[in-house]
Amino acid sequence: MFKRDGTWWACIRYRGKKIQRSLETDNKKLAESIESKLRTTLIEEKYFDRCEGEVKTFQDMADRFMLEYAPKNSKRTQMHYKTTLSHALPFFGSMKLTSITPKKIAEYKAMRYKQGD
Repeated sequence: MFKRDGTWWACIRYRGKKIQRSLETDNKKLAESIESKLRTTLIEEKYFDRCEGEVKTFQDMADRFMLEYAPKNSKRTQMHYKTTLSHALPFFGSMKLTSITPKKIAEYKAMRYKQGD
């Protein structure tokens, strides 16, 4: 916690991210209480928005992609997207976006290589 221009600010590290917010008060005791409440609600994931990738699946992303982005491309490109997704969805479909790591992608590539596709 620090003071800037007479106002107290909270500086909290959470999940590797630095979160800095004005506590909108010049009273140190009140600022400490607010910061404490912020830390509690942050842990409960109610105060700050959750990353969309923590709740969205690959299937959700693919559906949105095909609905919003694919139609802007040629029919041939759209067919390419459909073919690619028909291979990727069985592997990634139900995974949360944040759980798709380089390691998972490497596993997918190895599986596809073994299949000969």
